[in-house]
Amino acid sequence: MTDQKVQFGSGGKLYEITLNRPKALNSLDLDMIDAISAALDRWESKPTGDLILLSGNGEKGFCAGGDVKAVRAALMEKGVEGATAFFDREYALYQRIANSKIPVVSLQHGIVMGGGIGLSGHAQLRLVREGARFAMPEKSIGFFTDVAVNHLVKSAPLHQRVAFLLTGDMITPADAIALNLSDSLISDDQWEDLRTHIVQYANEPNALDAIKQKAAEIAQPVPSAPFIEWADKHQRLFEEKDLSALLARLGEATDERAQKLHAALMAGSPTSIVASFLLVHRAQKIDNLAEQFALESELARIIVEAPDFAEGVRAVLVDKDNAPKWQPDSIEAVDQDQFRILLPN
Repeated sequence: MTDQKVQFGSGGKLYEITLNRPKALNSLDLDMIDAISAALDRWESKPTGDLILLSGNGEKGFCAGGDVKAVRAALMEKGVEGATAFFDREYALYQRIANSKIPVVSLQHGIVMGGGIGLSGHAQLRLVREGARFAMPEKSIGFFTDVAVNHLVKSAPLHQRVAFLLTGDMITPADAIALNLSDSLISDDQWEDLRTHIVQYANEPNALDAIKQKAAEIAQPVPSAPFIEWADKHQRLFEEKDLSALLARLGEATDERAQKLHAALMAGSPTSIVASFLLVHRAQKIDNLAEQFALESELARIIVEAPDFAEGVRAVLVDKDNAPKWQPDSIEAVDQDQFRILLPN
């Protein structure tokens, strides 16, 4: 049915999962998460295919993240457990994709944000269309940089990770590849034929390797990564271990991007910014994906109990007045003891 929020298909050795909420930029709600999980149950119990193709309908984007309006509604109606049920099942799905018995190939196009990075980034092969844009804008809604993106970017230098995960800035496919959120850059011309190639190579004895080889043949040379280059120019700034000092130094930087991102951070939730900053440093000592997700599940409970999540979603997505009243309203006033699970032992 074309009106289903997720479409499933199978043919030959290929299974397909297609997000189908293009008007909502394929934002994930709990029904979609549960439907995808159920499909994986069916396919893994009696596997007839060797590959899963994960994509999204609509020209504007693969997935703009989780449906946090619905999460806020659950929080208002059922309390913390109602809200965190979403995150628990969301994180379980991403972890399952990362460990899937049937390899997953994700197609990343247009907007890939938040949960969209979680859903596609943990696949065994990530192919990105030129012109795509990635972001982690959680600070604007009172949340934190979750979906184990810290685990995905772990191989990047610390200053690059902090720059991306703290600011949540919109980045290019080249930046995403540098940060290990994607693998290969595919041109618009080649993108149109990509599914045909995948269907063909899914029937090969080792489907994933065959598609990797084909992707390497048609991939574009990766251009310069503007966000990474900018972060490198400010390496010492983003290596600063004191968050207030880091923000002060960012505000003193004279380039346009630094000023823009400093202003955005000053407008974001102080609680979210502190949580994301502590998390990126805590994640340095975590090598296990399951441990990362378990930590984030605990952190999600702490965050949704704080007032900023409900207020941030209200301001940005419900009333859309873009005038959140953060509590507390400054970095210095945030009680770090609430995030003791992130603090050094």
